[in-house]
Amino acid sequence: MTVHAHGALYKERVLLTSSGQQIKYAAEITALLEAVWKPSAVSIMHCRGHQKGRDEIPKGNRRADQAAKAAAKPPPPTEDQAKVLICKQEPQPSMPNYEFYMNLKKFEPHGEFIEIILHKWQNDFELLELNHDYIQWLFPTRTQGRNFYSTPLNPQETRLMINTSEVQQRLRRAYKMMLKFFGVKIVGEEEDKETTEVERAENFASRFENLTNHPHNNLRITRILHSLGELGAEEYQVPLVRFFLKEILIKNRLPRMKKSAMDFFIPAVRDSQDRQDLLFFAWRYYFQKKNLSGESWRIGTIQTKTSGSCTSTSATERMDTCVLRKRKEVADRRTRRLWRRWMVPDGEWTNGPTSNTGS
Repeated sequence: MTVHAHGALYKERVLLTSSGQQIKYAAEITALLEAVWKPSAVSIMHCRGHQKGRDEIPKGNRRADQAAKAAAKPPPPTEDQAKVLICKQEPQPSMPNYEFYMNLKKFEPHGEFIEIILHKWQNDFELLELNHDYIQWLFPTRTQGRNFYSTPLNPQETRLMINTSEVQQRLRRAYKMMLKFFGVKIVGEEEDKETTEVERAENFASRFENLTNHPHNNLRITRILHSLGELGAEEYQVPLVRFFLKEILIKNRLPRMKKSAMDFFIPAVRDSQDRQDLLFFAWRYYFQKKNLSGESWRIGTIQTKTSGSCTSTSATERMDTCVLRKRKEVADRRTRRLWRRWMVPDGEWTNGPTSNTGS
């Protein structure tokens, strides 16, 4: 009807109604009237619509209706459009730790890019000591630290950081920078050994004194150990913990680190068998020390009354030897209980009795 009858009227009235308003679908009608002139021959047949016969006219009419309905439907979204829709429905979590490690953002508050830290801060021990905001960004964990501008790791971010070589390289550089701050260095890594060890650095005397005077660095060491385990660098955990146990138990250094080493450093090791080996190492070497009368691995202080009544087992045993023996027995029992506390089954990684990664 548009081509046969109405088209001429529409053109005559410039696609306006009797009231002077533009007719509906004016653009489509104009395109149709222009298209009919493009073929060399056009045959248009006006037939009654919505017929149910089986001859050619009703069939053609139904096909025309189906074609018109199909043309009116919006096209299906392309692959790129589908991806955009999925992203809008399931927004990705923020990844500030990954962005910081990719050198795309500064740590907060009032921080620097990680490359600036790794290049310019590594020998500035005073800055590393006095600034308490960078450590949560440099070694992120799944728990919130005392810097509330930092963000705990989420599972997607953790997987991405483990599988990004640039992140892994910077993580190891950050670890070596902090070892230098603690007075420790890695040995054997350049020789492609299966396991790396750590030993005292040339500046260990002054740095150990700093560790003793500023015990909040024990919190930093705990956080570093947890972060290494969560970000795919577990191979560095055991050598560092064993080093500090040797310094504390065998060489009698770092007296204010003993409780942290037992209660937090060892439990931070990810592998359960490694935790058991370290705890057995600590338990064995502790009781080889000679000055047991004044020390014990304990949560509280062992006093004489906790030893109970001291009765000599022989006439030749002196009273002070008896007291020493009783104190050793109490320390032995407490150490065994503490040892069993961390004998967890394979695959169960504990963060310790209390959180100690707040620094």
